[in-house]
Amino acid sequence: MVQRPVAPKKLNREFGAEAPNRKWAGDITGIWTSEGWLYLAVILDIYSRLVVGWAMGAQRDGKLVEDALDMELLKRHPKAGLLHHSDRGSQYTSVSTGLNLKKLELRLA
Repeated sequence: MVQRPVAPKKLNREFGAEAPNRKWAGDITGIWTSEGWLYLAVILDIYSRLVVGWAMGAQRDGKLVEDALDMELLKRHPKAGLLHHSDRGSQYTSVSTGLNLKKLELRLA
């Protein structure tokens, strides 16, 4: 079986941006709380290094990523073609997340 990358490596390890809302980076981490594990999805604007979206939930899934994206899209209104960089985990490559990125004209990098 031939495995293909989920998305082309468009950033080519160049983690700089010439202006805000051109490149975003996202990741998820687990946090132990008195209620058990909670998961935090954070999205940074690579240009400003500011958190532009986040979401916390009990499930580490695509919906968590979509909720973080929704927060930043409401605030930022980026232009089509913005690159969204992640570790390409299943939360970022799920069908529903991919469809939302495509609908919003964002590119997974």
